[in-house]
Amino acid sequence: MSFFSPEAVSVSPVAPPVKQTPKRNRTPAVQAALGKSKDAILSGAIRDMLGLTKEDLKLGLEVAANRLQRGAHRDALRIYAALVLCEPTNVAFQIGLANCALLLHENCLALQAASFVITSEPKNARGYLLSGRACLGLGCWKEAEEDLRRASELAKQNRDANLYASAEALMQKLRVILAR
Repeated sequence: MSFFSPEAVSVSPVAPPVKQTPKRNRTPAVQAALGKSKDAILSGAIRDMLGLTKEDLKLGLEVAANRLQRGAHRDALRIYAALVLCEPTNVAFQIGLANCALLLHENCLALQAASFVITSEPKNARGYLLSGRACLGLGCWKEAEEDLRRASELAKQNRDANLYASAEALMQKLRVILAR
C-alpha cells in the first residue's frame, strides 16, 4: 500500500475530544518537550520519519489533484490530509485540503485550513474565499461577509477575474440569505 493511497489515511468524521493537561500543572521538562514536538512537526518531522522527500510530496499533490478532478473527493481529502501532516506549513497543501473539505461539507476542517492560508499569506485572496465559503456553510454570516469582501478586494487588486467573480457571486447569495 502506497503512502498516498486512500487506504493509508483515514479521516474520522468526528474526532474524540482530546484531554490536555492544564499548562499550570505541566513541569518545565514537559513544556519544553511539547514545544520541541510542535517545532519538529512544523519543520517536517513526520515527513522525515516516513522517509519522504519534498519531491514525494509534490507527487502526492499531483495524485490528490487528479483524484479531485476525477470526482474522488474523499480519496483526495485523505491525500491532502496526509500531505498537511507531512508538511503543515505548505500553503498549497492547505488550500487543497480546504477545497476538498468544502466539497464534502466538512466546513470546520475547511475553515482551519483556510485560516492557515490567511495567516501565512494575508494578501492571498484564495484564503479569504475559502474561509468565506466555510463560514457560509457553518451559518456564520457576518464572518462570511467579512471574508468574502476581503477576497473580492484582494482579487480585484491582483486582477484575478475568476476569483473576483466567485467572491462577488457568493456575496450576492449571502445578501439573498440575509434578506429573508
